[in-house]
Amino acid sequence: MVDVLITSPFVLTKPESPDNTIVSNSEWNAAKLIGGGSPGQLLARDSQSATGASWIDGLAVQRTSDVFNGSATTTPTLAPTIVACATNAIVIVQPYILATLAVGTNAVLSIRRNGALVATGNIRADSAFYQPFNYVVSEAPGTYTYDVLVSGTTGAVTNCQVVLTTLRFGRL
Repeated sequence: MVDVLITSPFVLTKPESPDNTIVSNSEWNAAKLIGGGSPGQLLARDSQSATGASWIDGLAVQRTSDVFNGSATTTPTLAPTIVACATNAIVIVQPYILATLAVGTNAVLSIRRNGALVATGNIRADSAFYQPFNYVVSEAPGTYTYDVLVSGTTGAVTNCQVVLTTLRFGRL
């Protein structure tokens, strides 16, 4: 990775002065330092900021996989994924599932955020690993746990494989 170099658009060419109360050309022309922020954050133009810029979270992708084998009307919590937001952020939650249901059973996949239901969608049991839907949310700074449940609506869920992917990126 290459360091960012911020310099003045005006290059001072006057000779160095022995007077240390006067800014010299080597001081004026030196690269400027950027302060603040945390590793992984990005600097974004922000017209509401006094400095004209703010730090936002960079892109973070997490993936958690889980398996349920048994027979249940509703599975236990599957694929818990923790998303930490240091700044306001957009989070995209993408569940992928391969499910086996009891004969004649329909099912629903539910996404939960900190234990509370936030999105549901019907799923199929056709031996295909697929993505039934996405959940997109604007989050405030904080830490959030996303997970999924699979519920049989007319019978039991006998097994399923779940992958939960989250994409987090900052916003002003």
